[in-house]
Amino acid sequence: MAFTKNHKSNTSNSKSNADSAFKSTSNEKLNKKTNMGNIHNSDSNTNLNEICDDLALSFITPPIICNPRGFTVIAAVTNTRSKGSIIIKSTKWTINKKDYRTELREELKASGDSLRTIEALRNRTDYLSEEEQRKLISRYKQFKSGTKYLRFKLTNEMAEEIIQNETMELALKVEGESLRDRKTVSIEKAVKLQKNITLQKPPLSPDIGNGNWYFGDTHSHSTYTWDYYFGDGIYTIQELKDVAIVAGLDWLTLTDHAYCLNSKKYETQKSTVRDLSDSSFAFLYGEELSCAELVNNTKSYDTCHCNGIMNETFVPCSTDIFRKASSPDSQQGINQLKKYGGLVTINHANWGKGKIEPWNFNINTYAYTHGETGMEILNGGWNDMNNGSTTRWVDKRLLHGEKIFPFAGSDTESKNNLGKCYTVIYADKLSHSNIKNSLSSGHQYVTTYPGLAFWVRKAGESTWYWMGDTISIGTGIIDLHLSYSDTTDGLNIYIMKGKAGWISEQQVYSTAVGAGKGTITTKMQIDKDCYLRAYCIEENEKGHRAYTTPIWFE
Repeated sequence: MAFTKNHKSNTSNSKSNADSAFKSTSNEKLNKKTNMGNIHNSDSNTNLNEICDDLALSFITPPIICNPRGFTVIAAVTNTRSKGSIIIKSTKWTINKKDYRTELREELKASGDSLRTIEALRNRTDYLSEEEQRKLISRYKQFKSGTKYLRFKLTNEMAEEIIQNETMELALKVEGESLRDRKTVSIEKAVKLQKNITLQKPPLSPDIGNGNWYFGDTHSHSTYTWDYYFGDGIYTIQELKDVAIVAGLDWLTLTDHAYCLNSKKYETQKSTVRDLSDSSFAFLYGEELSCAELVNNTKSYDTCHCNGIMNETFVPCSTDIFRKASSPDSQQGINQLKKYGGLVTINHANWGKGKIEPWNFNINTYAYTHGETGMEILNGGWNDMNNGSTTRWVDKRLLHGEKIFPFAGSDTESKNNLGKCYTVIYADKLSHSNIKNSLSSGHQYVTTYPGLAFWVRKAGESTWYWMGDTISIGTGIIDLHLSYSDTTDGLNIYIMKGKAGWISEQQVYSTAVGAGKGTITTKMQIDKDCYLRAYCIEENEKGHRAYTTPIWFE
């Protein structure tokens, strides 16, 4: 199956991916009325939310469909009136010319004013006062009382048909009655579900063994997560497994916000994901811990989000409604997660539009926080080159002599980003322990689509060393074996060299290759205490990219 251009145009051409069969208004009118697309963070493969005078309707669908597994499509329907409740009486889902009707009696309270207030507060670039924060929470609760999430579970057979035919249309009609004027209200919309990628596995190095590449995700949220800013977690844990498999994932880490959990809930989650794991899919547990960043060894306003992966004991935090963490501080958070056996990543290290969004691992904190396993240099659906996260990884960690690995997580929450980036590990077989061992060793690459890996050995010797390894060689010549895969587009491949104390890395190798799979073998001079890493970018303007873990030399 060939990778189609849909994967690359899910953002730029999303409107064409979800042409509605029932058009209510223009997107311009929608934005002027409610900015619904910003509130729901939904419609994974569309930016067009249908809206009438009374209701708004948007879909949450998988952005990546490459495996024939039944999954849940979610539709958010919202009462956009300023006054007066609406009773939803019926829904009709249509797929393959077959209707699936449900009778309901669900009250949606008016939330139009709340939507506009939320949007105004979210667009602020200064600090919100405590009163404004309380107002935002109150309005968000009102908004939630005016929204109903409707679910439709596609069967395995329906999913198989999407794979075979490469597309399938799903339509929804919602009907109800206004309590204020007894007016009948309805809204209709359709979305196209499309098969869109083939996973890219780079060829293995000689003498590696009989293992395999396993595609994973280190950052996701379930319905345990509430979030007044981005929206609550939309999928149950079981639904997360289904949409993860649909997106081609072999493993997934559940990392709900720590402020939404406690020890009892965490133990329940651990038991649930273990029960959902099997020989073909590994579900890992963890948490996203909010920590107060350290600046000059003092807690700052900024909040660092640290992922704990497979920590056996829950680590709590204290925050003021998500944004400002008071405890633990960033170093304490890392230490506690590691104490309980967890791997630790710094999430979305380049986030933050300004004072209202201080959830970025701020550039002033790096000198005071250390010891994480890795840094999330790919997060969700970022469609830029992520210079903020990759340069911080390089400039503030690698060039300071710290062995920090790259990670990628979808950060699926109120929006499905599963499959937009992957952390790809190598293992003899799929298991929790093998995944954790690989991640803790750095035997991985991260990608938005291309496959990329490399190995080295001392010249004249037979043992190949992995990404993430440290080799005692001093100064000398090495053999480098690089493999790549991108059956859609050509790649520009680069090898970078760095050393603690350098101001910047040096590019020591580059080449361009055409679409397909292949390997490159070359010899290279290395220095004591340096490292090498590889990355690639597709040749097209919106080039997908991949980054390897470095190999270090002593």
